[in-house]
Amino acid sequence: ERVALAGLSMGGFGALSLGLRHPDRFGILVGLSPTDMELATQAQPKRKTYTNVFGRPLDKRRVRALNPKRLVAGGGGEGQLVLLAWGSAEPAKFSKGSSRLRASLEKGGVRSAFRVVKGGKHGFSTTWSAETMTWLLREIGRHVAASTR
Repeated sequence: ERVALAGLSMGGFGALSLGLRHPDRFGILVGLSPTDMELATQAQPKRKTYTNVFGRPLDKRRVRALNPKRLVAGGGGEGQLVLLAWGSAEPAKFSKGSSRLRASLEKGGVRSAFRVVKGGKHGFSTTWSAETMTWLLREIGRHVAASTR
């Protein structure tokens, strides 16, 4: 319950996907502008970054099966804390994808918290700034403190 798994961008997708599939190992999941692979692979289905992971031709069933939004819709996230941060000015695969994941988390009743950085772009200078890191550490600290009571 006090082990965290975090990632940003495509690593955020990986951290969330892996963590949601292994709730016995990870109590805290952090996605900083996690890529929504369904949106990413629709827009750029032949991009080498995606075909290296999901095959050529792209295995769309596998993309869907590993999508955190769909994992949560299928009951994932129970007993976990999911923290998401993203910028409002990021490309859709990050901003729209994070909004869709947020809706799924809220609908599923998964304990979660969100930070949307107004005007934030895909990078450290705006979205993954010291303010975002402070927010994350504060949220993780609350979770850990509550789990030790």
